[in-house]
Amino acid sequence: MNPLKPGFNGLRLLILYIILSQMPAPSFGQCTSTLNTETFQTVLGGTGNNSWGFAFPQFNPTLGTLVAVDIKVHISVNYAFQLENQAGVPTSYGLSVERRDSISNSAFVSPITHAQTSSFGPFSLAASDGTPGSGPDYTSQPTTALLSAYPIHDSIVGSVAGFIGLGYSIFYCNPSTISTVSGGTNYSLSDNVSDTMHFTMTYYYCNTSILASSLTDFSATRENAGTVQLLWQTVNEQTGNSYQVEESADGNLFHEVATENAEVGADQTGHYQYQYGLEGSDHGNIYFRLRETSRQGTVHYSEIRMVELGEGTAATLSVYPNPSSQFINLLFGGHRSNWQVEIYAAHGALVQRNYVAGASRAFITFKQKLAAGVYFIRALDEQTRQNQVTTFVVE
Repeated sequence: MNPLKPGFNGLRLLILYIILSQMPAPSFGQCTSTLNTETFQTVLGGTGNNSWGFAFPQFNPTLGTLVAVDIKVHISVNYAFQLENQAGVPTSYGLSVERRDSISNSAFVSPITHAQTSSFGPFSLAASDGTPGSGPDYTSQPTTALLSAYPIHDSIVGSVAGFIGLGYSIFYCNPSTISTVSGGTNYSLSDNVSDTMHFTMTYYYCNTSILASSLTDFSATRENAGTVQLLWQTVNEQTGNSYQVEESADGNLFHEVATENAEVGADQTGHYQYQYGLEGSDHGNIYFRLRETSRQGTVHYSEIRMVELGEGTAATLSVYPNPSSQFINLLFGGHRSNWQVEIYAAHGALVQRNYVAGASRAFITFKQKLAAGVYFIRALDEQTRQNQVTTFVVE
């Protein structure tokens, strides 16, 4: 997942639109020629080397079929420095400043990254005169823009399941700004960095909620550990109609699991139920919809229903006491491993980072008194590289 050149952004979205609108209907669940969008934005600002975490809402599958996620980040970095020769002889120095950005999400195959180097000098500085901050042995650079709304961009197509649900998609941003002086070792450097990052995430989706005129109700409910019950009702039922039950692991690609033929009641209503047996491969969230086929061959689709399974997913992170004031205990879902634990404030700033080796639980004391509010915890399994995320409250 590499950033695209800025001039290619509009072209890529146009190509994406053309491809999606021309794909066979079964692939993306009756997409029309028009894609709808839902956009979220946030702005982060720091000192060039902060770590950030922030959350955007996941795509609600009842809106339709998610076909692409577009991520855009505009980065601005301002830099100023003072460089002074402390050697007893004249020396020529050069200064390079490397800016690195990494944006990650558990739904990404790999992080979105960017790196760029800016050079200053060479500066021919006289031998040290013993007076700091002035003289021919000293030079300074007022605030200058290393990056000005520099765009990083990526479009995710196909592997969008991690963005679908009723919760939040957690992003992590880890910028670094590194200054390196060449030409000598006897110098003093003082620099100042500030950065601003504007994040925009856009969901591209098509409407799949094409309700058949006779379908009045459709629900999917987990009954027990092994089954999901689907119920639907119809009015003005017609002999010869049929209902295909379709299932999906990601809310995107569906396949048929059963067919129910129409049963016309005395008042031309229909009442149907189907028991879906869960399999070992079913985990996380599972999605259902109905495909109604009339005796004339006309096809309509119901809305999508999502069922949260929970079991079979990666171990979940638990925290107690919650609320807390001075410390927390973490349970890594019974999974023993090496962990990198990070605590983030609600506005996204990294509060502290801890490392835990060979454990399934941890006792974490706060390195500083935390202000009252909500905090995010991310626990990274350093062996599997999987994240567990939860929240806690400080009173």
